[in-house]
Amino acid sequence: MSQKTPIKWFGRALALALIPILLTGCIGRKSSSSQSSGIAGQTEPVTLKIWRTFDSAEVFEPIIEEFERDNPAITLEYTLMSASEFELTTAEALAAGEGPDIWSIRNDWLPRHKNKLVPMPNGLLGKNSNQTDEDALKALFAPVVTQDVVYDGSIYGLPYYVDTLGIWKNTAVFNKKISELEDVDRDEEADLLRDPLNTYDKLQRAVELLTEKNPDGSISVSGLAAGTANNISRAEDVVYALMLQNGAEMVSPEHTNASFHLGVKNAVGQTVFKGTEALERFTGFADPAKSYYSWNTSMPGDVQAFIEGKAAMIFGFQYYELIFNQLAPTLKYSSIPLPQVRDIDTPVDYASYYIETVTKNTKNPTLAWEVLKNLVIERGNPYRSATKRPDPKPEEEPPTVLDRGESGNPFAYQQQTAKSWYKTKRPDKVDTIFRDLIQRVGTKSQAPQNAIEEAAQKISAILQGE
Repeated sequence: MSQKTPIKWFGRALALALIPILLTGCIGRKSSSSQSSGIAGQTEPVTLKIWRTFDSAEVFEPIIEEFERDNPAITLEYTLMSASEFELTTAEALAAGEGPDIWSIRNDWLPRHKNKLVPMPNGLLGKNSNQTDEDALKALFAPVVTQDVVYDGSIYGLPYYVDTLGIWKNTAVFNKKISELEDVDRDEEADLLRDPLNTYDKLQRAVELLTEKNPDGSISVSGLAAGTANNISRAEDVVYALMLQNGAEMVSPEHTNASFHLGVKNAVGQTVFKGTEALERFTGFADPAKSYYSWNTSMPGDVQAFIEGKAAMIFGFQYYELIFNQLAPTLKYSSIPLPQVRDIDTPVDYASYYIETVTKNTKNPTLAWEVLKNLVIERGNPYRSATKRPDPKPEEEPPTVLDRGESGNPFAYQQQTAKSWYKTKRPDKVDTIFRDLIQRVGTKSQAPQNAIEEAAQKISAILQGE
């Protein structure tokens, strides 16, 4: 990296409880000069600070070097911060009038930090295509991005990628079980484990086949790590996804109350509780009374169990691949799409990703936005090549539920049908409330409907205090 692009290290930590892993040494080549594009009219020297987490200096080094060659007057100062410090430290710096010009934040953090940010100048995104900015945004990014970054007609951020929730398979565990089934002429069951597990009914049957128990009834190999929160890294995201798939409305349209606990009338006039059904679907994997019981609170962490061959499958995002490669380089694994509650034409997936924003700390917000747009849109491919992050671009016809298992890497298309939801201005508190909800129901310490109503009351109180 050029001398005028210093890298500041605020600490690096590998924490399975947090899951994300910093990328190191992912790129050693220059990005293609065909991606080059300069910022017109900038002749006075200026330094812009970029603060991010998870992606190391090595990832951005060639991208920044090329940008600075194209824009000699602009210096980009890249600061990497550890995940545990990132949000709080940056917010405190911004409050003190310091901090970054360009700040990477998680998509569900935007409502909390919107008042610290400068929206995109009108006309910046669509000026070369004769479109409105929002139409240009929809043409450049998967639908969930528009849902997440547009407030009151203004755009507050752009993503390098959109990550989604899927399932990771331990290939060795699957192959061993398939071989055992074939040895005793249970070919149909062996074929089930080879087939796409595109619905939860199929997933549950596969879990029954894969789970192995000791003579005392304890689990030696779990078919799927699911059902609890104390040892499932992203348990709350799985339940969010299940609720959205089930058609639950998470919060009221006015964002004044939680609504995922409420009952609705079905086609025959019966009251059904879609949020509770989704919660019970997840916690059922920790219920010894279920035929697909495969997990409990005494099991190790899901990622550890998966790496050690004690869990055949775990829920996870694309970035889990970084963890596997760092902690277990010889591990054989593959990914499958997030199962759906039923065979439907349009799947429902769940997104979690980071967006690049411009803070009010910047002295030249228009320039900062020009730089952000240039980096994300015109230089995003080298970043994704280095990190293997999923491309955020839209596709006209994403695969249906039945087609998904034959469509290759699920992280390459699930962003097209992904959703997110308004998790209040305190998404950290909402996550904690849901993890507590899952744990109480998963351990049978509280009835599901009572527990979910208590969780909804707590989230409603947060919404009404905003």
